[in-house]
Amino acid sequence: MAEQHSGVSLRERHEEKVLEAKAVIRRLEKDLSSRKYKKVSHLIDLVSQYYVLREHPKYTMMKIFALYRKHIISPFETFEEQEKGGCDSEVLDERRRIYEQAHYKSTPLAMLSNGQILKPSRVDKEGDIQGFGISGGGK
Repeated sequence: MAEQHSGVSLRERHEEKVLEAKAVIRRLEKDLSSRKYKKVSHLIDLVSQYYVLREHPKYTMMKIFALYRKHIISPFETFEEQEKGGCDSEVLDERRRIYEQAHYKSTPLAMLSNGQILKPSRVDKEGDIQGFGISGGGK
């Protein structure tokens, strides 16, 4: 369940938790022998120093994901162009057109036995029938 906002700032809440932790440490000092307290105190110090580091990789990953998410939204701009505020819409349209041409796939209408793909060229002359003569038959 999500914690309700109590109106206390995060800094004040952190300071309260630090005071609570110091009170627990003082109580442990009274309850434990000096040898056990040294061990526990050392472990507490290690945890308090290095526990913060566990968040750094997560933060770095989120920054990287945000950068890639921004690039995915506009894949036709380079990172440098995005940092400068983007590029012209004409440039983006041209890149998008080139991309779509390069990635357009269709089933060929005709393929020869040597692997050559026949692509129809549309030259309309009045009265001509469009297409290729596929059969190897005579006249």
